[in-house]
Amino acid sequence: MKQVVNSGKDGTSKILNSSQVYITMFVSQALLMLTMNTVYSNGARMQDFLISVGIAFVLNILLLIPTAFLLHLHPGKSILEISRELMGRWAVIVYGIYLLFYITMASYYLSFFELFLANVLDPKISLLMVATAVMGVSAYSAWRGLEAVVRVGEIVAVILVLGFIFLLTALFPKVESIEFLPFFENSFSSYMTGALLLFSRSGALSMVGILIPHTRGRKVGGFLLFNLAFYVIFSLILIVCVGTMGGYLDHWLFPVYSASAFAQTGLLQSMDALFVAMWICGLMTKLSMDLSLSALCCRHISPRVKKWPIFPIAAVSGAISLMICNNQAVQSLFFSLQLLLPILVLTLGVIPIVLLILCLHRKKQEVKGGKADAG
Repeated sequence: MKQVVNSGKDGTSKILNSSQVYITMFVSQALLMLTMNTVYSNGARMQDFLISVGIAFVLNILLLIPTAFLLHLHPGKSILEISRELMGRWAVIVYGIYLLFYITMASYYLSFFELFLANVLDPKISLLMVATAVMGVSAYSAWRGLEAVVRVGEIVAVILVLGFIFLLTALFPKVESIEFLPFFENSFSSYMTGALLLFSRSGALSMVGILIPHTRGRKVGGFLLFNLAFYVIFSLILIVCVGTMGGYLDHWLFPVYSASAFAQTGLLQSMDALFVAMWICGLMTKLSMDLSLSALCCRHISPRVKKWPIFPIAAVSGAISLMICNNQAVQSLFFSLQLLLPILVLTLGVIPIVLLILCLHRKKQEVKGGKADAG
């Protein structure tokens, strides 16, 4: 059977190291730190996210267990390729779900950035121009191929880590123990809601099933290291932000930005400019990867398709992001658990489980057929 995935700048052959993919995943996940708030967290405080991040850490690992087993049974093949092998022409359903998943995630993160610009930086800014510019640059980056995206991701990761170090350094001297309230005053449901909010926005986890099989290097160890490093940094950022500003952060739509604006260092009188730069760099890397993987889904749907779907997908994602910004009901749908959590669980949980069941059923049939032939 002729495979859809080719070698070279297609980006899915073994021209990447697993570490490069995990670094790009870190960049995408870092947007969680920059965009978290308590708006839809069921009454939780920012301090409560210190418990929620630990729960989310475990959920990330549990979610990928079926994918890990599936990839182990099909060495060197991605979820998309395994779908074709097990489901035949019906695999188009899987491709369509993944495509919808990436469009949804791209629209969500772009809309959040647009709301930030409109509500904090400049209420008169043209969101259409912002969406066009951001998606245009991201689409061009995706057009250059996955190899280019992950290489940029490595550079952006350095920028983000340095930015977080600056923020930690600036805020740590201002941390006061009095700002921390007793834990577990709220019901456990508030901690769980916060964890699910973080978990539902972890779209970068999809790269494990699609890109990691086509990389060199440590795969399982690399994922555990990436996941641990991210949540350690996440927890440290939460500690210094809460320790500096306390419950004041609970009332802000962009609390980490508020903390960064409050921070001062010898090099920068205010960290908010650096915060915006970190967000823009991380966002474009995230969107470029989503567009690249969306185009990959399209190539599996029709092998004759090359890279051109990147641009209509970028246009659709940009249009949806504007609709989110301009409609309160749509905002509630995207920013709560109503949409992102079901589509994440369907894409990264249900589909691998279904494929794993089909795989085990096929192996069982092959064993029975082998015994019948021997008899």
